[in-house]
Amino acid sequence: MFTGFVEEDFKAFAKYKAGSNEYNVERKTVWNKMKVLMNEINHRLYQNRNIYVRPYRVSPYWPSVRKKEVHCIWLPYGPPNRVGKHGYTYQIYPHISLGIFYDRFEIDFLIPDMAERYRGRYQSKFLTLILKNRHMIRESLLQLLKSAHSKMLYFGFNDALVELRHRTFLTDFEQAVKNIEPTRIGKDWIIISCELERDHVIKLKGEIVELAVSSMRILSPLVRAVVDSESFDRQLIRLLFPKSQSHPKNSPKRVRRTQRKKEIKYVEELIPKLPEYGFSVLGQECEFPTGDKVDLILTYNKNRIAVAEVETEVGKNNIKGFLQSLKYRALMSGILGKPLHEIKALLISKRIHKTIKTLCKKFDVVCMEIKV
Repeated sequence: MFTGFVEEDFKAFAKYKAGSNEYNVERKTVWNKMKVLMNEINHRLYQNRNIYVRPYRVSPYWPSVRKKEVHCIWLPYGPPNRVGKHGYTYQIYPHISLGIFYDRFEIDFLIPDMAERYRGRYQSKFLTLILKNRHMIRESLLQLLKSAHSKMLYFGFNDALVELRHRTFLTDFEQAVKNIEPTRIGKDWIIISCELERDHVIKLKGEIVELAVSSMRILSPLVRAVVDSESFDRQLIRLLFPKSQSHPKNSPKRVRRTQRKKEIKYVEELIPKLPEYGFSVLGQECEFPTGDKVDLILTYNKNRIAVAEVETEVGKNNIKGFLQSLKYRALMSGILGKPLHEIKALLISKRIHKTIKTLCKKFDVVCMEIKV
């Protein structure tokens, strides 16, 4: 039976000891306590079969030549049926972790940057969840805040965490959501962190088990919601380009006014014809953070993304549209974190000279001549 932590357990991770990755006696003592804690949690947690997450072994952070510093021990819980050749690598999935540090005990929901770069793009899916079901996230965080006294709750990217407080919860929550910028996905961890101070944890003794179980029951549905989220690119683009749903007729461009009017008219007549070619319009006149505006953002084959530069006519020496297509593809690739070949670049015009067509083919830009 788990009887709780004592002060010596926390001291095992004092800052001056962090530089050693030695698997010493005091750390082994804490490691064994965490195993007992995990067994107690599992016994209570899985009496309810609706719990989605499944346990992994207590984090073996040492001995490891790669681990230069040891600040804590974790109990990780992640999505089921994710065991691969080398075991269940929980860091590449959204998961829940319980950790003991020098000055606190944490119960965290985590989506590592690795989960975005190497597997199911889970940080992007979390943004989709914010767009589609912000209420679910907000209510889960509010439940966490109410579930235990003397608890500090943080939400956001790891280096921009916002503390959620009882009195200003809604304001704090909206600020945290605002800080989760799409351009930062894949570069840092997304975290919901419940922190309990060391002295409070020592006083709780064995009650920490029930506190952990109740918190995990709240966080487990979030893990499942992120894992089960569908395609995120459409929602992510709408988040990046919130004004893309409007169709401005007087968007300024440094071209002659008469030519611009012709382009606007052509785009308006072109849009209804695009479904015949397998494209649907996701955004028009969308501005990137660089200030560049792409004429059209399109989807095809359900969830694939294309960017289009639209010109009324492309002559032999007019390479502007071709270069714009290349630029928009690179910008969209960077924004979505996708390889260049997964973003289709289009040059659409009434007439395109064969010289430009040859150039476009060389750089995998699709030329489309559409007369309206």
